[in-house]
Amino acid sequence: MSGKRQTLGDNVTPLNYNLAFDIDFKNLKYRCTEAIEVRIGKSTRSVRLNAVGLKIKSAVIVCKKKEQKTRARLEKKTEQLVLNFKDAVSGTAELGIEFEGTNGEKLNGFYKSTYKVGKKERHILTTQFEPADARKAFPCFDEPELKATFEVSFLVDKALGVISNMPEKSIRRMGSRKLVAFRKTPRMSSYLLYFGMGEFERLRGKYRNIALSVVTVPGKIRLGENALDYGRKFLKYYEDYFGVRFPLPKMDLIAIPDFAISGMENWGAITYSEIALLTDKKATSVAAKQRIAEVVAHELAHQWFGDLVTMKWWNNLWLNESFATFMSYKALDAVFPEWDMGLQAMLMRTAGALGADQLRSTQKIGVEVNSPGDMSEAFDPDITYSKGAAVLTMLEDYVGVETFRRGLKSYIKRHSYANATEHDLWQSIGSVQGKKKGASGLDRVASYWINTPGYPIVEVGDDGERMRLRQRRFLLLDREDPGVWPIPIHFSGKSEKGSEKGLVLLKKREMEIKGGGFDYVKLNYMQKGFYRVRYTDQMLAGLGRGIKSKGVSALNGWGVESDLFSVARSCSIKVERYLDFVENYCFGSEFPLNSSVSSHLNGLYRLLKDNERLAERIKEINLGYHREILGRLGWSKREGESNTDTLLRSAAIVSLGYLGDERVIGEARRLFKDYLDSGKGVDPDIRMAVYAINAREGDRTAFDRFVSLYKKEQIPEETIRLLRAIGSVKDPELIDMALKFTLSKEVRRQYMDWIPSLVASEDYGKKIIWGWIRGNWKKFMSMYDRGPGGLDDFVEILAVVDNRGTRDEIERFFKNKSNYRDDIKRSIAKTLEFIDINIRFREFNA
Repeated sequence: MSGKRQTLGDNVTPLNYNLAFDIDFKNLKYRCTEAIEVRIGKSTRSVRLNAVGLKIKSAVIVCKKKEQKTRARLEKKTEQLVLNFKDAVSGTAELGIEFEGTNGEKLNGFYKSTYKVGKKERHILTTQFEPADARKAFPCFDEPELKATFEVSFLVDKALGVISNMPEKSIRRMGSRKLVAFRKTPRMSSYLLYFGMGEFERLRGKYRNIALSVVTVPGKIRLGENALDYGRKFLKYYEDYFGVRFPLPKMDLIAIPDFAISGMENWGAITYSEIALLTDKKATSVAAKQRIAEVVAHELAHQWFGDLVTMKWWNNLWLNESFATFMSYKALDAVFPEWDMGLQAMLMRTAGALGADQLRSTQKIGVEVNSPGDMSEAFDPDITYSKGAAVLTMLEDYVGVETFRRGLKSYIKRHSYANATEHDLWQSIGSVQGKKKGASGLDRVASYWINTPGYPIVEVGDDGERMRLRQRRFLLLDREDPGVWPIPIHFSGKSEKGSEKGLVLLKKREMEIKGGGFDYVKLNYMQKGFYRVRYTDQMLAGLGRGIKSKGVSALNGWGVESDLFSVARSCSIKVERYLDFVENYCFGSEFPLNSSVSSHLNGLYRLLKDNERLAERIKEINLGYHREILGRLGWSKREGESNTDTLLRSAAIVSLGYLGDERVIGEARRLFKDYLDSGKGVDPDIRMAVYAINAREGDRTAFDRFVSLYKKEQIPEETIRLLRAIGSVKDPELIDMALKFTLSKEVRRQYMDWIPSLVASEDYGKKIIWGWIRGNWKKFMSMYDRGPGGLDDFVEILAVVDNRGTRDEIERFFKNKSNYRDDIKRSIAKTLEFIDINIRFREFNA
């Protein structure tokens, strides 16, 4: 081990793996003969690898033509296989290991995924190795820096298809079976290896000389056309952007029925959840098309950032995930500019990151990682992915778009097929920038943002001659943490003299900028920075007037509104101040401001629904706001309509249905009845809203109908719509039935948190959700191993709790060691903090 980290060290490093698997597909077992060529530095009588849950049959080491048997010992706590032998060895050697394994159902390692053909259940075998689960499939040096090449072969039933990272090298018939061997991979990390087998269908395409395919289980290949097109377009974009061609001869985009996350960037064999890859041309919504394009773009970006160049250790996971998120929106804007995905990213990514990072329990982007449990928690979608991408956007804006791109190209070329750290990246960008205008201190600025949790709020005042800026850390529960960030601040002001723009780097607690007397001034102009701003009442009113007159853009207006909402949420001002701002200035606004107001009004109503003083006012503002939106957009999509309007229409219908608008509920019922009577589907872009309203307002008959439709459905997006409808019920008896359905075999493991998360938003559901999760906790612990998309999701559902008694019960429950695992440590802390925030907010605004 190395220091606190559970690592293998660097004395023994792998060069090449040769893995020969014999697959018992029916009984979910396999045998494997493994040969690992290694390089040994200092002479040693012991070699450590990673291995979990495998049965080691024999192990030898061959060095300088001398073979030695080894004593093999599996250490459960460290997840290591220790091989001891008599005579010390050094230099190049080969480890020979024979072992057996089984295919589980926990969505990691080498596992089984099921699907149906008619009423008959079938399965495929597939892998998910990131972050540290290759060791569950075969003994290996399961760390990102310990790269090697891989040669794999599989003895399988002749009817089965087999997929791996590289194209097939040979297929040899052996009676009723066949031996499929694959070409050697490039040098890569163990977590990027992939293999899968089963009855597959393939939609073939091509990009340059690269064989490009979408792969599905039987009956779904027709749903892969959009993904194939996206793959081709994004590969071209990334090759042009990075100036480095995709280095493998093929690229498979593989849809897996049971898959814990959206996608996994296995080099040349990317796996996806079906909902994140497959579309039906007649039944796919704009939201789904965008989401699928985003996930395809994200995973393809990894082929360069993550696969070709890999972080040295998991504390730099953000080098993979932040960059893939950052690059995916660049690709989307370039390939589909009419979608406005860069603008949508503000709500889909940046807003979520700002929301998560305003907690004391947040983590750094460059989080400390020592154990496998830490590795799992490093995959924080709001911090590692979204905040990281937002900070990269800020840094790109700071150094210049073209300088940033040239630095990335230099970084990719310099570290191809190797590993790197954040300092390698800043050095590459800084060297490009240095040639242009000298040293910039980019490493210092960037490293502070990457390695410091949280973010600042800048308080600004204008005395007519100068602006005064003062920063501190922004937290919802605590205003005593000062913090000093290096903040690149763009500002834009308007006065009688005209417009004025500027860029300053705020490096101290306080700063003055000459100039003032603006009608309004906007800090964080165009929202490139990752910080909040608090204005004086006079300045805020000026900005409000600018928003109403459209002098302040909807993007800048979103920044003002979002910051004001969070200031209210932190109990620095009463919530009425926020409501006044919305009423006075935000009606009739455009995207993303209108979408943000919609979300915030809905959240306030759910949280303060029983507040006698405020509930009715919040409801009336909410109704008025969404009625205006729906009145402008109507129920039907118009020719040439923007994607953001299409998305907003659905949000308005859902909101009005939840608020009890009788006209909206009546129209939703009519549309659903027409669908049931005629079989003509509801417009895909409002279908989820129509289903949700009918389920929420429906009785047992309606509930049973949605369950029946769900059981028959094969199109992934429609399946999710129906599942969400089942979770949208409000009648207590139906809520109990929905939660019971969650635990049935009908709901795939990766979707088991969806119904309870929806149920928790209802009054009755909020009261019982803790008891339901507590009662099923042992079952959940046995079902989910560590890893993203698992046990932590059930913990975070409890963030809706808003009373002290339940909060204390939750804390006591997880302090019991039998209910605790290290991969949910941060989820528990975040959930308890959110509950404290809810309680405080309700008391402050009572």
